[in-house]
Amino acid sequence: MVALAVVGAALSLTVGPGPVDAVVHVDGYAAHVRMAPNRSLRAGTVSLSLSKNGQPVEGARVRATVTMLDMNMGTFTLALHRTGFGRYSTADPAVGMPGRWGWRIVVRPRGAPSFEFTLVDRIRD
Repeated sequence: MVALAVVGAALSLTVGPGPVDAVVHVDGYAAHVRMAPNRSLRAGTVSLSLSKNGQPVEGARVRATVTMLDMNMGTFTLALHRTGFGRYSTADPAVGMPGRWGWRIVVRPRGAPSFEFTLVDRIRD
């Protein structure tokens, strides 16, 4: 598992190839991101467990905007829906090709300022 912390600045973390298991610390929040199988042409899941001060964060809105970084393939946005106490998830559609994909994750906790981070995901066949 990869863990990084940042306070008050943009964060970009390189992950992959293969399954992702990373924790990002931003402004007192811990966002535990998992992606599997994280391969081109294969659907999978993207999940995020969100906590602050060790307690799960309920009622957040989580969105991921995905962009191919190596060529113009357009972008798509995924909403991660609540799947448990402080857990948010979505089915990850199969990306059409291997390469570097940017995942901009925006988290809007209820009653608190939003924050974001970016994953640069190296996807292989």
